[in-house]
Amino acid sequence: MSSGYYISIFVMIFLVACNGNEQATTTEEASGEELAKIFCASCHKFSEPALFTKSTWADKILPLMGPRLGIYSYKGIDYKYEKEDTFIKGWNVYPDEAMVSEAEWIRILEYYNQQAPINAPAPPEKQAITIGLKHFKTVIPPRLKAEAPMISLVKLDQLTSNLFVADGNQGILYIINPQNEVINTLQLGNIPIHLRFDAGVSTDQRGMWITPMGSMRPTNAQTGLLRYMYFNQKVDIYEPQYTIKKDLRRPVHSAFGDLNNDGKEDIVISEFGYLIGELNCYENLGGFDLKKHTLRKQPGAIMTYIYDFDGDGLKDVIALMSQGDEGIYIYYNQGNFEFKEEQILRFEASYGSSGFELADFNGDGYFDILYTNGDDGDGIRVLKYYHGVRIFLNDKTNHFQETFFYPLHGAYKAIAWDYDLDGDLDIASVSFFADYKNAPEEGFVYFENIGNMKFKPYTFNEVEIGRWMTFDKGDIDKDGDVDLILANFSIGPREEDQKFIKKWVNEGPDYLILENTIR
Repeated sequence: MSSGYYISIFVMIFLVACNGNEQATTTEEASGEELAKIFCASCHKFSEPALFTKSTWADKILPLMGPRLGIYSYKGIDYKYEKEDTFIKGWNVYPDEAMVSEAEWIRILEYYNQQAPINAPAPPEKQAITIGLKHFKTVIPPRLKAEAPMISLVKLDQLTSNLFVADGNQGILYIINPQNEVINTLQLGNIPIHLRFDAGVSTDQRGMWITPMGSMRPTNAQTGLLRYMYFNQKVDIYEPQYTIKKDLRRPVHSAFGDLNNDGKEDIVISEFGYLIGELNCYENLGGFDLKKHTLRKQPGAIMTYIYDFDGDGLKDVIALMSQGDEGIYIYYNQGNFEFKEEQILRFEASYGSSGFELADFNGDGYFDILYTNGDDGDGIRVLKYYHGVRIFLNDKTNHFQETFFYPLHGAYKAIAWDYDLDGDLDIASVSFFADYKNAPEEGFVYFENIGNMKFKPYTFNEVEIGRWMTFDKGDIDKDGDVDLILANFSIGPREEDQKFIKKWVNEGPDYLILENTIR
């Protein structure tokens, strides 16, 4: 129900059931279910009552939905909303006039109260997670600082084997050599969330693009940036920063690719935002001069990939969106920075989409989708039985069918790779909003591919030592297999996790290495 946008609704509307029969001719005649399908499903996939308990609907979800329909109070209780936020003016986040009458709002409330379960559904059965990884050794480096670990980014430089570790609280980027020694510290003054290396402009220089998001907390402020830094190998230092773009709304990912075949890399920036945000493509005009083209003027853009999906010689954009109409979209490149949008997967508005990547799981030469949903930072902080890791297979026409699902509370990121070198893709995953009380082993899960789209889950013995928000893969020790680096972001928003935070803060490392011992 937390859509970051608003779509106008006609007061007089016809509702048609699945069988085509007319249900009601006006909203005054509509039932609570019909009203919910009119007004909720106008912005996102219709949310079935069974997704949450009666109390969650009544106390958390519907009070968030009310202001989106112009209902700002009910029975003397004011609903909370961002009415004073100047950043959202002109975006039609909240209507000036109520879209539903009080009687219609009551019918919607009654519908969810009557149909929703009293208790949360039992989680689906799943294979138990085995404690102990068969071919990974845990390496716990020294702490970088005394303060609580709040690592927002880890990135391995494959050429130098240096590790880049970003402190999300102080805005510091540490450069660490393969011996886990800090060799450089860069003060960025913001929150680095994404980093991408490139080849630089000459043989003795390498550059990196840094995306600082501005704020970890929800905000509509334009405090995010895109920066570029040269690395001069002759003197082993980074040259001054260049701020390429500023005034971005909580950017969380940047993708690079030549979208108009002019030999220059263009940039797609996912401005996640909060109530407002955008998915924008920036045409590279040369010399860091960028021209903005908007792909989607909605919040919730998480990440993108640039790839020619239809084989026409022009690279397209595939994007994961949350914050309302959750789903995965392909933007087919029509040339001249015109794109045709197609939503290829649509998820529930409460799914909490958190990440995806492209990988060919069945070896047919077409990219499939590895997807995680487990973001629980939306104010509705309850365990959701539909959180987890999913694989959607491509039918070779860019239509996708779910073929694997493993329930995993708070699933946040997954990376597919042949970690055991047996010829098929395994999966490593982290959960930032795991069920720490009942199943702390969910914090990290390694899925060994045992064939026929079946996977066996494992974790490592020390998994409870940190709260893993993100991670990276790469061959740190140059022995021919791929290692994993996990980032500990020890502070979290859920009140029920507070007793675990003390352990993560006091005992947890900033990052942890799972060294692959297959070679």
